[in-house]
Amino acid sequence: MILNFLTLGEYSYFVWPAFIFSLFIFFALYYKTYKKLEKYEKLYLKIYNHDAQATSIYNDDATNISPAIKEILSKSVTY
Repeated sequence: MILNFLTLGEYSYFVWPAFIFSLFIFFALYYKTYKKLEKYEKLYLKIYNHDAQATSIYNDDATNISPAIKEILSKSVTY
């Protein structure tokens, strides 16, 4: 039954290429956005003279972050 669903009968010639094309476009846009985020993060850190290790959004070690940033990031959203 699952194999029958995945083959999609005679429509599989149209559906699977469209699905693969969509996944390719999704990952290409994700990669492009990720690279642009890194570029803007480096530019921001360069302009404001911040230490890249202390304020990087990719760094999990939060020991070097200023108390004001810790306070902002620690507030939780309540609904």
